[in-house]
Amino acid sequence: MKKIYLFSLLIFFSLPINAQQKRLKLSSDIWPPFTDIKNNTAFAIDLVKLALSRSGISIENEITEFDQVLEGIKNGEIDGSAALWKDKEREQFLSFSEPYLQNQLILVGRKGSEINYSSWSELKGKK
Repeated sequence: MKKIYLFSLLIFFSLPINAQQKRLKLSSDIWPPFTDIKNNTAFAIDLVKLALSRSGISIENEITEFDQVLEGIKNGEIDGSAALWKDKEREQFLSFSEPYLQNQLILVGRKGSEINYSSWSELKGKK
């Protein structure tokens, strides 16, 4: 009987610990389709939300101006962001995960215009 009683107490006192789910407050600026206003496609936010939920962590995400995202993280009002570019300045006060999405920008111009592959290659070579 003591074993059942002890086991019941153990389960009872462990339930509140397991029932508590950690919640992170994240913030991002508008960057469709990676982050966007509520009810629009937001690939980065949706991916981060799913990954963290599998670890028992939920998120509250706010879309705001970019400067407010960084300021909120610096002053502790925001825990982090689902999507930020990594650079040396931000590495001074932020910890970055391994990349989970990759974005490549390309120069596009109308055929026959001055913007073409060969002119862009020449420009890239003049760093």
